[in-house]
Amino acid sequence: ILSFGLGMFGSIALLPLLTQTLIGYPADQAGELFIPRGIASGISMLLVGSVLMRFIDPRRLITTGLLIAAVGTAVMSNYSLGVDRWALIWPGIIQGIGMGLVFVPLSTIAYDGLPAHKTDEAAGLYGLMRSLGSSVGIAISSALLVRQATVHRALLSEQITPYNPALADWLAARGLDLSDPTAMSSVAGEISRQAQMLAFIDIFWFLACSFVALIPLTLLMHKPAMRSGPPTAH
Repeated sequence: ILSFGLGMFGSIALLPLLTQTLIGYPADQAGELFIPRGIASGISMLLVGSVLMRFIDPRRLITTGLLIAAVGTAVMSNYSLGVDRWALIWPGIIQGIGMGLVFVPLSTIAYDGLPAHKTDEAAGLYGLMRSLGSSVGIAISSALLVRQATVHRALLSEQITPYNPALADWLAARGLDLSDPTAMSSVAGEISRQAQMLAFIDIFWFLACSFVALIPLTLLMHKPAMRSGPPTAH
């Protein structure tokens, strides 16, 4: 749960920045984009807790959930500054389904076999690790976003020369030329936007890989006893 926080909360923290800062959605509309992911995650958890956990090894459910979450996050790496509303929503739905497949089996394995008098202590430790994972995940994702934006800004700036025909075409499309005093400020603003978009793409790939990297950890988990009724999630 500590490691899972990197991919889960990292993407949750970055997506509002992307939709509001770069794409220009108001805060309320940006929030609406993420409602379907929450619904998908809730349905997924309900299905796992009431049905799938009775018949399928929880470790396999966790592995499947990590792979699905990785696919949904990897699809986000195809975003661009012109991405439409539906393209922002459906990868989040996939990601939410995957996350729902992880939560219930993970908590079931964590509490399986514990004596009753240790449950409170376990719940405190589990909650602490989840909080630490979210904090570390957000911090790492934010730091990498700033770093990659700086890298891409430097790389893009190298292409801004009077001999680059693409620069002249871009300026001409906006009624500008190199002699215009506002030209370079417009170019700098566009470079900043493009650099941030490329940084988001890099981070989404990184987060997708982080989900896949967690799969070997499932080999360290014990198999809990199968129950006839729905498992208890904490």
